[in-house]
Amino acid sequence: MGLLDNIFGKKKDKNIRVERDEANPENVVVYAKVSDGTSQGISIEELESLTQEADEILDSTDLGKISMYTNNLLSKGAYDEMIAFSHQVIEKYPNTNAVGNSYNFMGVACFFKKDYQNAIHYYIKAMENGMDKMMMDDNVWEAVEIIYKQTKDKTVLEDYKHYFPNGEYIKKANKLL
Repeated sequence: MGLLDNIFGKKKDKNIRVERDEANPENVVVYAKVSDGTSQGISIEELESLTQEADEILDSTDLGKISMYTNNLLSKGAYDEMIAFSHQVIEKYPNTNAVGNSYNFMGVACFFKKDYQNAIHYYIKAMENGMDKMMMDDNVWEAVEIIYKQTKDKTVLEDYKHYFPNGEYIKKANKLL
């Protein structure tokens, strides 16, 4: 079964959650917990094609197409392009739900690039701009845990506690402190 089957219910996946937008029931928001990965990179030809496609999609004002395009970049491992595109989306659509979604995509891209500190930064920005707090709690903790295991720097745990004083992982953070 493919990803869409998982998302739309043919196969349940505890790491994927779909919610309908109450203000616009035709739209859905998909939350997915990500795991660590590696970037394969893309060719110059693919980059040129993606850039042209990005310009067309941004001009279309279709936020659904924008989200699908960003997912396409993620699936290709085009993380830097994904971050740049997400910045463009935020600039073009500053007062929409695309802002929180774009920050989340930037966090995911940074996470896959193993830039965990920036991933946390973008996940917090996503939460501040309307993304689901529980989902961001999971994403932030995943990055915090990796940073802590690599560095033993307890400030990252304190930062987690600051942003998620009642978070799902507060007991784990306290135990590590």
